[in-house]
Amino acid sequence: MKTKKTMSLMIIVIVMLAGIYSSAIAATDFVTESDGLTSKLKSISYPAFAKSEKLNGDVVVSFSINDSGKIVIDKVDGTYTELVQYVKEQFKKVKLDINASEIGKNFYCRFKFKLL
Repeated sequence: MKTKKTMSLMIIVIVMLAGIYSSAIAATDFVTESDGLTSKLKSISYPAFAKSEKLNGDVVVSFSINDSGKIVIDKVDGTYTELVQYVKEQFKKVKLDINASEIGKNFYCRFKFKLL
């Protein structure tokens, strides 16, 4: 009886751990003082295609904000072309509520795409 309960508990733990390790994250490091900008870019998540292809890697972006409030990517580099392209596409979708002090300023961020 004890052995059956122990085995059941072990199976539950293994299943739970398998679920944890199959998830993915996209962590973001910023060199910016803009909380609004940081929160907008932190919404960029680990892409589904990368999970199925088991891609782990970083994408580093240098960008500025033009007079009309649009993000202008100055330079982008990353481990995988697919992740670089994904980040560029996500940047195009970001809608900013900016203040005048952010216009023309250079910003840097690193996206760390990682399967857990």
